[in-house]
Amino acid sequence: MWVVSGNSDYIDINVVNDDILEAAGTFSIWANMDDYASDEYETLIVTIRDGTNRIYIEYYTDNTMRFYHIAGGTFKHVDIDVSAYSGWHLFSMTWNIAADEMKAYIDGSQVGVTQTGLGVMAGAFIQSSIGSHYWSGAQIEFFNGQIDEVKIYNRTLSGTDISALYNSGNQYKSDGNWTSANQTMPSGHDLRETKIYYSNVDANNNISRIEWIVDGVVKANYTNISSGTTRTITNSNLTWGSFYNVTSDYKIKLYLNGTGSATPTVSKIEMFSYGNNTIYHNNFIGNTNQSYDEIMNTWYSTDLSEGNYWSNHTSPDSNGDGIVDNPLYIDGGSNADNYPFTDKNGWIA
Repeated sequence: MWVVSGNSDYIDINVVNDDILEAAGTFSIWANMDDYASDEYETLIVTIRDGTNRIYIEYYTDNTMRFYHIAGGTFKHVDIDVSAYSGWHLFSMTWNIAADEMKAYIDGSQVGVTQTGLGVMAGAFIQSSIGSHYWSGAQIEFFNGQIDEVKIYNRTLSGTDISALYNSGNQYKSDGNWTSANQTMPSGHDLRETKIYYSNVDANNNISRIEWIVDGVVKANYTNISSGTTRTITNSNLTWGSFYNVTSDYKIKLYLNGTGSATPTVSKIEMFSYGNNTIYHNNFIGNTNQSYDEIMNTWYSTDLSEGNYWSNHTSPDSNGDGIVDNPLYIDGGSNADNYPFTDKNGWIA
């Protein structure tokens, strides 16, 4: 997971410029904005040739998330109001020139209208980045929040594929009834967010307490929750450590408080977790906090013995092999990039 401050922090991914096809492709990125009603432009991901040839996902100042495809001067976009959003969401877009379609997705489902009448890109892309836009030779419109699970495809994923990205991989869901729900997550994952969907709640009957239970032991709880149809509990309400790398079942229990007579019916309980990612061949340049990782991710390729470039960690290199002699330790835990490069894009021969 990357934490970016909205002030000059971004991730250079120019290494993928040649792999992003003008004819067809997909962007998919998990993001948690600090403020979904911000008055600033904030870019999640962009690839660009010039002002009239670029593809990007960006938050606009009118409380919308914009999915933009500009090719040969033809502007096509989908705008979605996100002012009521909070927490983590998966933002995705696909494009296919042969099919003449551009589509936008949020949390695995298509949003807005399929865009047609696409233009044709006037050549290959020259600049790509995560967490900022690129204009007139400079990075601008920096994202403020958290970014995770960025995926770039040189093909157009189907709606089923996009839904699978949301519902599988490093996100795990569990159905349940109103009293409890079981959930098992693989080794190396950590609970980040819980969403509880319920109905039939009397206005006089509040959910006063939610407990997370592991092997019969209450590990954390959240209190003073008003009634409604959806409750979202983020990792800031949980006890860090208690939920790390647990391979047994989680259970969630809801307590009622008030004079209402109705018993809530819970249709679904979702638990979101992240971990077990391999992160390498990225340029981390000039960020206030270059990285932060509280869970189990690998910051280098074990097959290639190659990691990332860090602008604040470029020496020493006693044998001249282009790899810094000492690991770059990742804030937040015990993870490290064991093979940091001395030069930007050092993995390119």
